[in-house]
Amino acid sequence: MPGNDLAELLIEFDPVRVSGRISRTGPDVDSPIWERLRAHFSSASDVKFMGSTADMPWPRVLEAIREFGGRSVQQSLNFRFRPTGEAVARVATFVRELKEARQKRNQLVLEITPEEIERRLIEKGFTKRKLKSFQLRDIAHLASLSHGANFSVPGAGKTTVAFALHLLVARENEHLLVICPKAAFPAWRLIVSECMASDAPNNGAEDFVVLDGREEETDRLLRSGARRLTLQTQPVDPRDLLRGDYVVLRYDISQVPAGALAGKPADARNPIVFVKLAPNANGLYAAVSVHAEPVPVTAPDVLIRGRVANYGGACGSGRHTFCDNLPIKYGLESYFVPEGEGKKLEQARNQQKIRVVAAVLPSGRAAIKRLLLDGEPVYEEPLY
Repeated sequence: MPGNDLAELLIEFDPVRVSGRISRTGPDVDSPIWERLRAHFSSASDVKFMGSTADMPWPRVLEAIREFGGRSVQQSLNFRFRPTGEAVARVATFVRELKEARQKRNQLVLEITPEEIERRLIEKGFTKRKLKSFQLRDIAHLASLSHGANFSVPGAGKTTVAFALHLLVARENEHLLVICPKAAFPAWRLIVSECMASDAPNNGAEDFVVLDGREEETDRLLRSGARRLTLQTQPVDPRDLLRGDYVVLRYDISQVPAGALAGKPADARNPIVFVKLAPNANGLYAAVSVHAEPVPVTAPDVLIRGRVANYGGACGSGRHTFCDNLPIKYGLESYFVPEGEGKKLEQARNQQKIRVVAAVLPSGRAAIKRLLLDGEPVYEEPLY
């Protein structure tokens, strides 16, 4: 390969639109990179190819650099990226942080101890909630990364971890924007009052402001000086882009009276519970009682494990007790079917024609085995 006969991809940054442009320049040499880029972004509606240029949001430019920017990849495809103008510094920062993240993925050296985290948070007014050991661990790991994510189980306190992390690492006058579904709003509305002292320094007790999508109001709030903002995500068609079509299912046992659990302490806002089921006169299983711990049952009764949803464990004055009625999810709320079948089955579901046969392990965990339409099997899980 001749040393200088390389296709050049020019990278430009538009600070007004926070977007980028990749343009093919340089000598007319044989390189498949442009076709590779087209294929990579073929399903991206926000990437526009026009002749020898491609306009896209800046994160898409960084995605292209991450996928094709390695030295060996550029050599094998006979091209090179060449940032210009403001893009030079931004690309250099991204490449440096990407290398750091990859190195730390294999060997992470913690830059802050749990004791130091607690001390610094108290100094900032985070005095009304004591972090658990696993939350301190997560914060220590995330604070040692330039970029990171927390995939803890529901109810593990990810909202608290994210808020505490921001307090630790935020620079002066830096904003915190939380983008979340509407169901997550209560947690973010409560997090400040539940964690921060009213006299926290540097306006640390500032509440979150909700951006509701109205253009003029959003513009006013963004200019108001508010530093903590939440923005609701928009609903999408309930299909899974990775696994295909599915039918959304809801059961009579999805809403259960708390019974003896009502008002009792919950160890999380979305605690694990165990629901005792028994067959009714129609042969369908109905909820008999709900428990915080497993209880013995005898056939034909069944004990099924679920998790309280929608902060059903956040009632009472301290918001740490079980509510009177518990919305519960069992992992049986969706069932994947062949492409195009989901909507049809949901129509049958709305007409009360769908029944579900589930298998329940001794641990209480459950899985759907088959769907019945008017009593006849329509889909069945394979044995292996």
